[in-house]
Amino acid sequence: MTTAPKLEQLLEYLGGAVPTPHYRERFLVSRKDEYITIEVQNVCFIHSQQNITRLYLTDGTSATIPYTLDQLEKEMNPASFFRANRQHMIQVRHIKKVSNWFNYKLKVEMNGYPQEEILISREKAATFKKWLDK
Repeated sequence: MTTAPKLEQLLEYLGGAVPTPHYRERFLVSRKDEYITIEVQNVCFIHSQQNITRLYLTDGTSATIPYTLDQLEKEMNPASFFRANRQHMIQVRHIKKVSNWFNYKLKVEMNGYPQEEILISREKAATFKKWLDK
């Protein structure tokens, strides 16, 4: 009696049962008296300050959303979005440049937002560089 075919069948069955992660594709945002959808690829970065979270978009506008960065970190694709610090989550396709900063930190400049100071701590710098190099 051989168990190899049964084992293969079981592994095939279990492989199909493993859920693939589904990441957020868009945001539904209220603007004045209407709702609009914002596609995730149009988000340059997300900024949270004093319990207000805003999406900063490729067209230079922004939108307030009712989520925390901790919630969004679980919903956004980690291949595209990186939690830079307590206030920022950035999208890789909209990074303009990365510079060395004081005390081994990194400064990230986003396309269309040169005034926004996004710093990566020295503790996260190596992880960030590895993430960029994928």
